[in-house]
Amino acid sequence: LADGVARRRGGSAGGVADAAGHQPRAGRELGDALGAHAGREHALGGLADHAGLWRHLVQHDEDRRVYVRIHRDEVLDAWLICWFGSQDTGLHDHDLSSGAVRVVDGTLTEDRLVMGEPGVVSTEHAAGDGFSFDSSRIHDVRNGGAGASVSLHLYSPPLERMGYYEIAADGCLARRNAPASEELPPPVAA
Repeated sequence: LADGVARRRGGSAGGVADAAGHQPRAGRELGDALGAHAGREHALGGLADHAGLWRHLVQHDEDRRVYVRIHRDEVLDAWLICWFGSQDTGLHDHDLSSGAVRVVDGTLTEDRLVMGEPGVVSTEHAAGDGFSFDSSRIHDVRNGGAGASVSLHLYSPPLERMGYYEIAADGCLARRNAPASEELPPPVAA
């Protein structure tokens, strides 16, 4: 994959290896920063502490969420995601991948459907906060504040597929399996 920026609801997936599969120097340094820590949450702390390796990739777009894959190896993917306004992921899961998120700027809100609770249960995560999840978690993550936000995401095994949840014509929740590189479709009206 070529280095690049991908955008939800428009754009294509970026990566960190050249056509021959070699990682650029920054990718190797990111791998070193991630490898120095055991566990996803500790690895995220290491990545957040090495902002010089990814901070130059931060950019915000009023129309779409900006995301870029900043590391990929046989064990994990690392993503930088930039949020603005009311941008969100839509209700989704990560198929076989577990993950962890660290908010580095702004605030993110995670919305989850919880059986026995009325409606959606929301949790705010401010800069410096993080959360982790297993592959069974279904959630929507959105910019939680008035300003822009930036977050780092790790997925292991590397993210290949995702499940997107939509309200079907009969009113039931339906899962659509899709490659992780697919753009999030517009919401389906109930």
